[in-house]
Amino acid sequence: MKEKVTINDIAKMCNVSKSSVSRYLNHGYVSKENAQKIQAAIEETGFQSNYFASRIKRRWSHIVGIIVPSLAGYGIGKMLDGILQALTEMDYQGVILQSGGKCKMEAQCVSLLEQQGADGIIFLDSLFAENYRDMFTKGDIQALFVNQTCSYAPAVSIYEKEAVHMMLDHVRERGHRRILYMKGHHHRSALRQDAMQAQWGTQDIHVLPVALHENGVYDQAKEVLRYQADVLICDSDEIALCCMKYFSQMHIRVPQDISVLTFSETPLYEAANPSLTHIAYDYEGFGRYAAENMIAVISEKPMIEKREFFVFEERESVADRSVHKNS
Repeated sequence: MKEKVTINDIAKMCNVSKSSVSRYLNHGYVSKENAQKIQAAIEETGFQSNYFASRIKRRWSHIVGIIVPSLAGYGIGKMLDGILQALTEMDYQGVILQSGGKCKMEAQCVSLLEQQGADGIIFLDSLFAENYRDMFTKGDIQALFVNQTCSYAPAVSIYEKEAVHMMLDHVRERGHRRILYMKGHHHRSALRQDAMQAQWGTQDIHVLPVALHENGVYDQAKEVLRYQADVLICDSDEIALCCMKYFSQMHIRVPQDISVLTFSETPLYEAANPSLTHIAYDYEGFGRYAAENMIAVISEKPMIEKREFFVFEERESVADRSVHKNS
């Protein structure tokens, strides 16, 4: 046996994965059979005391905090799945805390993670990055901001601006001129609105904030025709499906009478008829990317190269009005 025993050594001795050993050491779930094998290997090699002693010497806890405004929503769930899977594979334990999107609660989450000796904190959709400048510039704990810019700490983003431009290029090529954007209340909705108005201009784009429950969206779908838009861009699959339900009942044809596109955060778009042209996001892949960058920052290694985690998928819900204009 090697003088310095590693997680790899224990995993090989027990015929289990590195992540299983890491979960056992951090009190995560491991089957009873594997737990017994790992404990026996630890006792045989004296690994555990060496392992935790090395962590103290390095002053690394191998804990990463993840602060989220809310745990609701398909996209956030998939993103957290990706983050936790990647952290586990890199022998880190993720600790999720919910801030409710409130400044005071987020600060309490930060304080708790600092007390626990977390090596880093991943902030998902934080609006209060500048509040922690003094803390994170000291270097005792590292931060990574997700879907939010920060002047003093690294940040990664899904790049909503590029996604919006891809969508608007598509509708412009097909001769659309007047857009109605049915906007949710997420801060990414504001990023999308800014990108639309910057590229398209404000004269021919209208924004309708929508309620976040089905009846509210359905009632507001009645407002769509008042704007005389020829294309409707929806902030989510739920909004798009509610609008299309109303259109069907009112004998408004998609895409003949109005084209519909959506930012797709769930598999619900598959239920639409006609099929929905949409931006599809790889939230789990983006979560892994965020976690990998967090560990790179903690380890003082270069950030991972920027990647896009969305694709534009053309379906049947957008008419080609350029044909009629040129005929």
